[in-house]
Amino acid sequence: MGAIMSCHILFFQAEHKNVSKLCLDARYNRRNETNRKIKMLLAAFFLCRKLMLVFACFKLTRQNT
Repeated sequence: MGAIMSCHILFFQAEHKNVSKLCLDARYNRRNETNRKIKMLLAAFFLCRKLMLVFACFKLTRQNT
């Protein structure tokens, strides 16, 4: 449970940082549609990174056997 919670916190910190970097703060806070789209994009990015890590680990375990 702790690992999931820390991942969730890191995700929202990254989201806030990137929204601020793109100067979308006001729009993000006012429009739910913008908020939802940004969250979907960031989630897709994190999922892709995690899948790449899983595939790399799988490849390493296959090479070692």
